[in-house]
Amino acid sequence: MSALKYWLWLTELPGLTNQTRLALLQHFPTPEDVYYAEAEEVLLTEGITREQAILLENKDCAAADRILADCQRLNVNILTLQDAGYPNRLRNIYDPPCLLYVRGRLPAFDDEAAVAVVGTRDCTPYGVSCAEKLGHGLAAGGAVVVSGLARGIDSAALRGALRAGGTVAAVLGNGTDVIYPPENQYLYEDVAAAGALVSEYPPGTPPDGRHFPVRNRILSGLSLAALVVEAPERSGALITAGTALEQGRDVFAVPGPIDAPASVGCNRLIRDGAGLAASGWDILSVYHSRFPHRLCFSAHLGLWRCEFTNTIPDDSQSLNLSATDSRRLKHLNTFHKFSDDFCIQLLYVRVLTHKSNKAVYIYAVLLLSCNAAAKFYDASFQRFLLRLIVFGHLGKTLIRYLALNIILVKPLNDGVEFVYPCLCLLQLPFFIPECFFGFRFG
Repeated sequence: MSALKYWLWLTELPGLTNQTRLALLQHFPTPEDVYYAEAEEVLLTEGITREQAILLENKDCAAADRILADCQRLNVNILTLQDAGYPNRLRNIYDPPCLLYVRGRLPAFDDEAAVAVVGTRDCTPYGVSCAEKLGHGLAAGGAVVVSGLARGIDSAALRGALRAGGTVAAVLGNGTDVIYPPENQYLYEDVAAAGALVSEYPPGTPPDGRHFPVRNRILSGLSLAALVVEAPERSGALITAGTALEQGRDVFAVPGPIDAPASVGCNRLIRDGAGLAASGWDILSVYHSRFPHRLCFSAHLGLWRCEFTNTIPDDSQSLNLSATDSRRLKHLNTFHKFSDDFCIQLLYVRVLTHKSNKAVYIYAVLLLSCNAAAKFYDASFQRFLLRLIVFGHLGKTLIRYLALNIILVKPLNDGVEFVYPCLCLLQLPFFIPECFFGFRFG
């Protein structure tokens, strides 16, 4: 009998808890040794009762044979707790599953910045929008997005991550061949193609309300952090947050309106010390020093990337770079500095190398979009924009746009040099007509 069959026999024996199985595997080297052990030897295992030892006298392997046949037919891989491919991050939690059933390609979680994104099934449009944007931002920045494939926030986060072309993993409370909810059929296939469907339950296992709180420990166990997007006062997502804290993981939450029932749980998490997440970079910035070659600066711009995806010209097709600028761009892309200067320099290259007025305008908008959270708009960034204007790189239209942006959008604080208000005032005669009759890109 193959070694895998003994694992299936042990995990499918009725009446044994996961903690009991783990205790047996600590006492005996392998499940095969458990299978052939005498009752007296089994009773030497710490925490094992005589009733549980009697259960182990059942040597029927019919269920194991059926599961093996199903996994072969459905192309589902089985990982045991002792396999090299089993994630150490998950193996080291208090209650790791003895087996993982995997459909697709399991990411190398120990080498990845994985973030679990969870939330309520009864979500609001605000929650769906936040989940999609944050999922997109995390995946675009190089993180693995892990979620539960449940209706609502889970599905929205996975859709956003898939649109970014990222790697995803879904942890299920049923068999990997059972689609739940039914409307997620195509999402199931997309997740399996771009990452993995993971479950501790064998194929054919139907969804059960008791399974979902139990699977939450796997969600957080595979991840570095758990992000709660939207959760009412009583929510399974808060169970995941609690499990993450018990496992020593970081917890982040998306703030919501103070009078919104769907955001009560998130707001309380933030009040109690969870990190506030308004973009993918709010999470990934904590881990980029640990994964410098995995995480990239695009997560910094994750929120606007969703909105500008169809507007930004593709670099490989539309950038007509000189040999010098090509080398510079390649250098910047190879050695991510994860700094404000890196973002500014890369966009600066794009502005200088686009001849089209419309493209120049788009990239100038993106330069200003970098400070959506007031992270870049400091004196050095203002001097950079002024330098572009003074040397005439951006043209008349962009000068007007920048001045209007500074006047109407960017507050002038005490640290701003007098030249900026002067520049704004000088451009007012150009603005007033065009504000009423529309911008011209000529």
